[in-house]
Amino acid sequence: MPKKPRQRLDNLPERTRESLRTKTDPDAQNSGYYNDPMPEPVPVYNQSPSEQVYKGSNNSFIIMGRDRPRGAGSGYGGAGASHSGCIDIVAGMTGIMCRSTDANGEEVVTDKSPELDAARIYISQQTDIDENFHLAAGVVGNLKARSGIAIKADGVRIIGREGIKLVTSSDNHDAAGLWIGDTTSGIDLIAGNDDSGLQPLVKGTSLREGLLELNDLIGEVTGILTNLMIGLLTQKGVQSLGSIDPATKASSIPMATFVLPNLIAQCQAHTFELFKWNENYLAPWGDGYISSRYNHTN
Repeated sequence: MPKKPRQRLDNLPERTRESLRTKTDPDAQNSGYYNDPMPEPVPVYNQSPSEQVYKGSNNSFIIMGRDRPRGAGSGYGGAGASHSGCIDIVAGMTGIMCRSTDANGEEVVTDKSPELDAARIYISQQTDIDENFHLAAGVVGNLKARSGIAIKADGVRIIGREGIKLVTSSDNHDAAGLWIGDTTSGIDLIAGNDDSGLQPLVKGTSLREGLLELNDLIGEVTGILTNLMIGLLTQKGVQSLGSIDPATKASSIPMATFVLPNLIAQCQAHTFELFKWNENYLAPWGDGYISSRYNHTN
């Protein structure tokens, strides 16, 4: 059997702490092994009359009522709004600060806390979900008086055996039946809850196609410069053979007449191709725009 973990006695009522200190039989101390009962502080929840509460023995709650992110006066439930039903699942209410009595042994009632609750799933029919949990606005923005779900813990993992989809703008109406339009809302990936450096995500297929096309354009530039070099070398070679008109000092193969105009035309055509490339891949209105129009990250 593994070494018995030390039980935390702080925040327990004094009577419970004294009882544990005086017991000598380890098996009588409710060690918690194999999920046996064990003493630990459980808050006395400040229940509102409209709430139905399911309470576990180890600081776990399912609270059904109206929108209430924290104290009884908070949220749309506290404001007396209808259509604000709420299911709140909390494991570790107020976290390490949990207690049921004060230093004098008097009972202490506890409210929910978005900042202190150890792990929480908050589901509300009408709420200010971003404001309640102090979330950066990002590009998506902060929703007001909308249905919302918040999941908060030290670590949140979403696991799908056959894939995970993050889908936005699936409907034209919100939960209250109001028209929200047919525009597309995006997805913000915000590290550190700081949206100051948000940028559009790059789309891999568009970027690859753009780089391949740019590679072809660079190859064309190389070809044009190669032709120019060949022309200059040919001109120099003719001059070295003495095929120069003494009167005009010009070559008998007039490069300015035949070679340079053709190269100039190629350069002009290539400049237009570069313009089209920029419009297609770098302009937000281009069909191959390499950045996401909706999804951003820092």
